[in-house]
Amino acid sequence: MLTSIKRALKRRLAALVAEVVSDVVRRESSNQLFDISIERQRIALNNTARYVGRHMLHADVLQDRPHLLTFALERTTPPGLYLEFGVASGTTVNLIASAIAGPIYGFDSFAKLGDD
Repeated sequence: MLTSIKRALKRRLAALVAEVVSDVVRRESSNQLFDISIERQRIALNNTARYVGRHMLHADVLQDRPHLLTFALERTTPPGLYLEFGVASGTTVNLIASAIAGPIYGFDSFAKLGDD
């Protein structure tokens, strides 16, 4: 008897969870149908994909900003000062420092700048 009650409770719980998940998905889907910014992002992505398909089939695809920066630094290291403004955590400045022979200078106020 206890086993049958457990099974019935599990079925009811699973049905309730499915109903809640379905409701959340339905609400999110309907919100996205009327979200202009999401639609604009879809259009921009579609236009970008079309452009890449037409003009950049043989271009290297880089995963993220660090890969892009490494890719660029491997191909050129112009003479002069290397400066980074807005160092924050130091990820980019350290990446550049590891790729160049000379020094790099990083600057950051670590405080939000005013409107002036």
